Amino acid sequence: MSGAGSLREALRENARAAADALTLLRFLIALAIIVCALSASAGLLPAVILLVLAGWTTDALDGNLARADHSGRKSWVGDHEFLADVALMYSSLLYFMSAGYLPFLPYFLYIIYAAAVAALWMNMSYVMAVSAPVAASAPIMAFVHARPLGWAFLLWLAAHLLCNWKRFRQEVSDFIRGVENPRA
Repeated sequence: MSGAGSLREALRENARAAADALTLLRFLIALAIIVCALSASAGLLPAVILLVLAGWTTDALDGNLARADHSGRKSWVGDHEFLADVALMYSSLLYFMSAGYLPFLPYFLYIIYAAAVAALWMNMSYVMAVSAPVAASAPIMAFVHARPLGWAFLLWLAAHLLCNWKRFRQEVSDFIRGVENPRA
């Protein structure tokens, strides 16, 4: 058996564990960004942008690995994967606010608004809708304040869409269905 074949089999057999490890890594990346936010250093912007890119890469990879696990196994980490996404998005927003890239009060109020939407409606599509501007903040900050990293972010997004176009279309359909029928 070739090395590539055995690696592929090992990944397939351990896809859920690998996906969970990547999700946990995303939580750790969010924690590292929070540490950057606590320093309130504007000079950490390139590091934060790179951490966000690394975090979104773990998201893309853990999703593919989780879908590759055909055993049907569930895990607590996998069931809470979206929380890792939220932690990544809002930790970077917290950094942009604390480092002075975004005004604190309006964005703090937006965080409260987003939390209220999540608590009141408990609808994934609604949470995604209010989180979209937060998710867009990292590439926007990169383009405005660290242009080469903005281009890197754009290339990453293009590559991700090219590699995951079918999944992206399914996510958009699920999002629209969730908005149109919030109780389903």
